[in-house]
Amino acid sequence: MFNYAIENHEGIEIISNTCKICGKCYANGDILLNHIKSKHSESKLPFKCVYSGCGKSFATMYQRKNHITRIHHPERMRMCNQCGESFLDASQVKRHVSAVHIKPSSTCEECGKIYVSYPSYMRHLQSHKNIVFKCECGKE
Repeated sequence: MFNYAIENHEGIEIISNTCKICGKCYANGDILLNHIKSKHSESKLPFKCVYSGCGKSFATMYQRKNHITRIHHPERMRMCNQCGESFLDASQVKRHVSAVHIKPSSTCEECGKIYVSYPSYMRHLQSHKNIVFKCECGKE
């Protein structure tokens, strides 16, 4: 799927960015190399888990830190207060909330007030009209 070509003395050589071990495709050779190091050559990985009996190794300190948080200290995970999904840190929660739970800002056509929170905007619209709005889930 993802291949690139290099020119050599014999002509054009196609280089695949597909892992020969598991078949996953990657956009470039650097990402493929990182995949192979982190997924298929555990004995050569420099960052060992510090917890006795675990035995996991990682290509980067960041991967080891994520592993320790998820596996050995899940209480350190940050949760979305709207849906309960877990994340490694507060910045990931913030990105999640912005992408999943916040609709674009809405402006009331009656009075011009701007609302960032979609539920607040919908409640405000009810104050102008005697209309009941139903949520996507069917609740009023």
